[in-house]
Amino acid sequence: MCINKVDAAKQNKVEGEAKFIRGASYFELVRLFGKAYNDGSPTTNLGVPIV
Repeated sequence: MCINKVDAAKQNKVEGEAKFIRGASYFELVRLFGKAYNDGSPTTNLGVPIV
């Protein structure tokens, strides 16, 4: 990560905000590309891979 480019006092806040945006993005990707819960088996219908 490039968190070292931010002031030391703001690093935790910036990292938390970045992780929130990443999580919200994955949530929206799953809503868009994932299958419905009752469409087949929920254990095998994965939404998007987490990298």
